[in-house]
Amino acid sequence: MKFNFFVSVIVALVLLSGCSSQFQQATQVDDQAVIQFIGDLDGYSLSINDQPIPLDNVESFSLNGETATQFSVGSGTHVVELRKGGQTLVKRKIYVSNGNVFEVRIP
Repeated sequence: MKFNFFVSVIVALVLLSGCSSQFQQATQVDDQAVIQFIGDLDGYSLSINDQPIPLDNVESFSLNGETATQFSVGSGTHVVELRKGGQTLVKRKIYVSNGNVFEVRIP
């Protein structure tokens, strides 16, 4: 009786170990990050890393009753500057990582 139990356990372990080798794990990493502006960008000029960003045809959406606009950027450090009427209202050095959203509120 003990022999049959022992053989059954060994057979079960062999079958289970054979099944587990069929599965592979894959991790997908998004190499993009997002800077999201909350508020209306009308009348503002925007630059990211001293590069002007045209705001003529950007698509905005409603988020919790507020206007939101997103721009995809690479992960890393970025300098975001919002100007209106010749004045710099926001100038921030930020860090965004893969797949994350950094939010900037428009004054």
